[in-house]
Amino acid sequence: PTAEELPILVSEVQRTLGSVISAPKLSDKLLSKPPFRFLYDILVNIAHVTGFGAALVQFTNSTAPKEKEDKLRFMQCFLGLVVGSLDEAVVCNPVKALCGLEVENTNRFLLTLYRAATTVPPERSAEVCNLAIHRFFVANGPPQSGTDPASPEQAPPVEQAPPVEQAPPVE
Repeated sequence: PTAEELPILVSEVQRTLGSVISAPKLSDKLLSKPPFRFLYDILVNIAHVTGFGAALVQFTNSTAPKEKEDKLRFMQCFLGLVVGSLDEAVVCNPVKALCGLEVENTNRFLLTLYRAATTVPPERSAEVCNLAIHRFFVANGPPQSGTDPASPEQAPPVEQAPPVEQAPPVE
């Protein structure tokens, strides 16, 4: 990435996401090193306005996770939701996003979130969201002891969700 790339990405995130949500404020400072709570608040507001990711917000009882392991699972689920909804790869390491590293990729992810939230049908979003919740929260069980989820080397890869069968059109 070049030094000129981040301001362009930040401006594009402000233009696109800013056209959908009014909070949190998409400031240059926050988008230049987005903290977890800021990313969480973006999803909460996207879910409130568009319905995209609403099941994930409901699953967390609209309360931002506090523990490192829970933040990591939330980010993995959040990424899995976007990846699975669009059936395309997103280059964003959840641990690095939580640590404020690779900010360009985090901003690219936010642009992809915008596209998913404004183009994916609600029923597809809900189905993929439930799959992501099951995968990253229900199926994982408690965090493994002796691991540091904030270590970029231990970040589990974000994979594409399995394809969802579409019902044939009714004639």
